[in-house]
This record gives sequence, structure tokens and C-alpha cells, in this order.
Amino acid sequence: TPQGMAQAQATGQLLKQRGIRRFDHIFTSQLSRAYITSQLVCAAAFVSSWEGFHSKNYHTAWQLNERHYGALQGLRKDDPS
Repeated sequence: TPQGMAQAQATGQLLKQRGIRRFDHIFTSQLSRAYITSQLVCAAAFVSSWEGFHSKNYHTAWQLNERHYGALQGLRKDDPS
């Protein structure tokens, strides 16, 4: 969404302001929007989107993918059903 893209760019700007100049590793879910978000953050934090790290240090993991719990979505474990 446009709001998500703006948030990613703002995050990159904040990292740049805080003096973070490179990432050793980037971990994202396997969702394409996670990859795009990481590029937006890097593009805002560094001169080019890949300048701050090497692509071999970009990792995706299915374990980071979102999960949907159906009717239980949003409830806490200790909430009565």
C-alpha cells in the first residue's frame, strides 16, 4: 500500500539519521512485499538499494510468513472462546 511504502522509506531515513550505514544480513518472509519493503528501506538508508549489503546476505524464510488462524485470528491464548 502507499502507506506501507511510505513507512518503509521513513524507516530507511531513520536508520540513515542514526548512522547505520550497512546491514550484515537481511531476513524476510518469502512474500514478495517483504522483499520490496526491504529494498525500499535500503534505498532510503543507502545511496542504492543494494549498496549496504551483498545479495548473498539476503535471506528468506518460510517461517517468517504470516499465518491466518481463521475465527481465532486476533484472539489471545488466554481469551475465553
